[in-house]
Amino acid sequence: GIGIGFGNVLAPAVIKAKFPLHIGIMTGYYTVVMNVFGGLSSYGTAPLLKSFHYNVAISLIGIVTLVTIIIWSFQLKGKQEMATALPRKSVNVWKSPISWQITILMGGQSLIFYSLINWMPAYLSQSGMSISEAGVYLSVLQISIIPFTFITPIFATKMKSQFTLTFVTGLLFIAGVIIMLCVPQLAIISTILIGVAGGIAFGLVNTFFSLRTEHSQTAAKLSGMA
Repeated sequence: GIGIGFGNVLAPAVIKAKFPLHIGIMTGYYTVVMNVFGGLSSYGTAPLLKSFHYNVAISLIGIVTLVTIIIWSFQLKGKQEMATALPRKSVNVWKSPISWQITILMGGQSLIFYSLINWMPAYLSQSGMSISEAGVYLSVLQISIIPFTFITPIFATKMKSQFTLTFVTGLLFIAGVIIMLCVPQLAIISTILIGVAGGIAFGLVNTFFSLRTEHSQTAAKLSGMA
């Protein structure tokens, strides 16, 4: 949990500092890799628990973490150069209206996504769908998110204003949730709509962390706030 907290906050700042001219493509790589590996770990843990002791599953995750730490350790040599490049003037993101707008977008998409992850299978099964079928729909939700977490940052950085993209994301979320609640027979449509909206929103928010800040230090503050 602590590792995820640090990683999610600092990754946008690293992208801002190391790849200022390639924010879109690097944010796309970051978001899609995070979602892919998150999905793989979720689906891979269950078979491991059936075949082995739970310690084996935890150990495998630990090995991946250890490899990641070793790779990141090579970045420490540049820490002094980054420190000298930090701005002297501190920016209070808590007083910025755009910071609160980004935070609300982040909170809203997280609330919808994690609520669906927890409750969608149970809701669909109560609507007459089998548990296995409901699980497939959950997989469809997660799969439909992935391509848009990659595409969105690339397009967002090329747009003069991201308002239209944000507005469309909100409409897709609303349409998906309404269809899910009112017409569960069309769950496949609502699932895809919500997945597309979730992918756009997640990619957009992570792009905003770098795009709407001047320095990597401010990007880290905004990411931590959201």
